[in-house]
Formats: sequence, structure tokens, C-alpha cells
Amino acid sequence: MTTPLPTQPTLSPPSSSSFPSSRPVVLITGGHSGIGLYASTHLALRGFYVLIASRSAQKVNEAIEGIEQDHPELKGKGVLKHVQLDLTDLKSVRGCVAEVEGGVGRLDVLINNACLHGGGTPYLILPNGIEQMVCTNFVGPALLTSLFLPLLSKTTAEMGGDVRILNVTSDQHTAAPKNIHFTSLEDFNRPYSKNPSGMAGCRVRYGTTKLLLNFLTTHLTSSLLPALPPSSSSQPKPILALSLDPGWTLTPSSLATVPSFLSPVLKLFLSPLEKGGEVLVWGATSDAVRSKALGGKMIGREGKVLKETGTGGIGEGERERAREVWRSLEEGVWEGR
Repeated sequence: MTTPLPTQPTLSPPSSSSFPSSRPVVLITGGHSGIGLYASTHLALRGFYVLIASRSAQKVNEAIEGIEQDHPELKGKGVLKHVQLDLTDLKSVRGCVAEVEGGVGRLDVLINNACLHGGGTPYLILPNGIEQMVCTNFVGPALLTSLFLPLLSKTTAEMGGDVRILNVTSDQHTAAPKNIHFTSLEDFNRPYSKNPSGMAGCRVRYGTTKLLLNFLTTHLTSSLLPALPPSSSSQPKPILALSLDPGWTLTPSSLATVPSFLSPVLKLFLSPLEKGGEVLVWGATSDAVRSKALGGKMIGREGKVLKETGTGGIGEGERERAREVWRSLEEGVWEGR
């Protein structure tokens, strides 16, 4: 269905003299800014080898330099690395997977964090035929997740890893039209309004991409993950998928969701960035994710299970809509791109 992975330069894994090969690996998209930067920093401090996936090596390297200045104990240890990824280019997505498979050889946690927000992002059809917000926020991350499944499975089956897939979503998924279906590329590219680039149109487009990410969590939990080969580990830990809602936090992206004259007012209602970043760190590390059987659910701050509209665990109708989305991706949207 999808084209073969291209050959790419490989990453250099962390020094074996400094860290054992069992050091867990996390890949986070958009991990160089906002809540992603917070998560990258604190996961490195918690013992992870952190791959920051972004199309800008310069921005990532500047972020890593800042992290190491703030946390000298990480300096020179090589536990934060850039990996090239442009979610609007599906060939780049395939190249990212090939690079990690060849250069690192394990992946314990995948965090689909990067996104275009709903604040004035223009409605734009990319050269690959996919609208830029839906490609960045869903089509690219879904392909990335699909292609990483063999490596994630290998990590839990052969290395005993505590493997998790974390999809960063939002309560804005409720802005998506009710009972919407996705059976073709045209459905994914819907503008939803006469002015899809305006504030109201952007909110619906953004919310729809978050609904789609929740469908990914549902389909992973109900179909894709149970179908993976059984683990040979004596104490296997099934791979878990969760949707995480970090809430409204004070980031440039959040401020961009309203006209500039309303920014001072919005700031009064936004939480510190750390509050959102902590949700990602919690999802990657908390024992409660397993002990409370939170796989397939939408989780907010402090591990709270949020309203499950648009995410796993609410019945066959929900699962069928998620399967429909996946079929459309496999049979048309990803094909040849």
C-alpha cells in the first residue's frame, strides 16, 4: 500500500560507555518548543534517550543547547538528538522511521505532539494533495505511527520495554461536526466553511484533526495493537495507546488562536506551560497508565479520565468510524504519496 522506506543517514546512538543499551528511547514530534520542549527536557532528566523530530535541525539544536545550559548534568551526554521529520511530506515521514530503525533500533515511547493550531492557519492544499493542517496534525502522525509499529513491537517483545503511543489531543475535538465520516481524500480536505482560514473555520478544522487523532487511539487499541505478533518476553507488557489533553497552556500557539487584541485577556485563563508539559511526561512514565488500565482513553491533567467523546471505549459505532478512517488512509490517502 505505502511505498518502500528510502535509505537515510542513520543516527548515532548514545555512547555505550555512558548509558546501557536498555536506556528507553522516546521520539517526540515538535519537541523543541512549547509543551514539547518541557517534555523533552524532563524525559531526558528521567533517563530517556530523547529523539526530537522536526524539520528544523537549527531550532532543535538551539533547544538542546538551551536544555543543557539549564541542566548541566545533561551536557555532553548525547541523550537529546534531532531526527529529520516534516509531517507535511510523507516521504520525510518514511525517512524518519528508516533513520530511527537503522540508527537506534528501539522505540519505547512515541509522542505525536506537533501540530498546526487553529489560530489563523491558512487553508492550503499541499503539493501532495492533502490540506496542510490535516496532514500535519493527523495524516502524517498516523503514517508515522503505522510505520513505527514493527519497531515498537520489537521493543516490547525482545527488550521488555514499557511501550506507549501518546497522541496529544484537545477538548477542541468537540468543535468537529457531529457524525462526520471520512471515506475519501476529499472528506479529509473539507474546508467546513466559506472562510476556512478565518478564526471560526480554523477552529472547526483544528478540532476535526483532534477528533481524528482520537480515532487513531481508538483504532490502535481495538484493532492494530491486538493484531501484533505475541511477545516472546516472559513478562510482556502490551503496547498502550492514549490520547492526552494538556489543557489550555500559555504558549505562542495558544495565543495565536485569538485576535491579538484579545491576547491579554486570554492570558488570564491560560495555565503555565509546565502544567501542559507535565501531562506528556506523566503519560510516558506513570505506572498508573497500566495499573488503572487507561489504554485507549483520553486523559487530562493529573491522570484524570476525560469525557470519552471521540476516543476509545464507547462502543462498536465508535470503533467502526475509526476503522473507516484507517481504511481511507490505507486505500487512498497514503497511496503513492
